[in-house]
Amino acid sequence: MYEIGQKVKAARIEKKLTLKELGDQVDLSAGYLSQFERGMRTVSVEALIKMAGFLDRDIQYFFENKHPSGKHILKTHEQAVLHADHEKIIRNLSADEGEKWMIPRILEIFPHQSGEQVILQKLTGEVFLYVLAGAPNIELDYQVYLLTPGDTAHFEAASLKGIRNDTAQTVKLLLVHQRESEAEAI
Repeated sequence: MYEIGQKVKAARIEKKLTLKELGDQVDLSAGYLSQFERGMRTVSVEALIKMAGFLDRDIQYFFENKHPSGKHILKTHEQAVLHADHEKIIRNLSADEGEKWMIPRILEIFPHQSGEQVILQKLTGEVFLYVLAGAPNIELDYQVYLLTPGDTAHFEAASLKGIRNDTAQTVKLLLVHQRESEAEAI
């Protein structure tokens, strides 16, 4: 979190904002925000999304990272966030996808109040899911399955109609899909 805090601080200073001014916009005290910027505290994804908007940054800005560990190894702190919004976060798990055919991701789905499904539009080929945390409902070929930690699903991407989190806990999935062609990976 230290690097993210440093990026928040740099963007805040660039916009000539005080800790208090930014804190007021994201419902955090100046002291708490100062500790976050120094890597002593963490903030919620929701607070970070608010900061990104107020600082005129895309959420990706805070997570962009080089891979100093090399071509084959990706340390936890080097995992890039590929997508973040109010319903999910998708993290990259590969240091160098290059011409590899497996696309590994971590998918975190936040608790939903509305019961709407998360749709993953850019999946291709075969898909493998492993439930790390939470209890998602997965809809395959119009049949819904409740999965729990340790459960797996292996299917063709076209079969997936959506994933829903009806619990109060964040769902965390290991998602691996196949690159069929030059199609973009999620």
